[in-house]
Amino acid sequence: MTAGKPDEPGPSDQSSQASRLRLGVELEQIAEQLRTLGRAQERLHDLYEAVLARDVDLSVCYS
Repeated sequence: MTAGKPDEPGPSDQSSQASRLRLGVELEQIAEQLRTLGRAQERLHDLYEAVLARDVDLSVCYS
């Protein structure tokens, strides 16, 4: 470090910053997938409740 010069990120600092950025993007993608799965689970539950309310025999689906 030289007096008067700002600290410049070295190659390993830049690499770790890029890794953190990629990780952040991947985490956001995972979060979106989890939100999508949550909505799908809610929809499946609603459909299940609708089937139960109509007393539909689901055994025909597995014959």
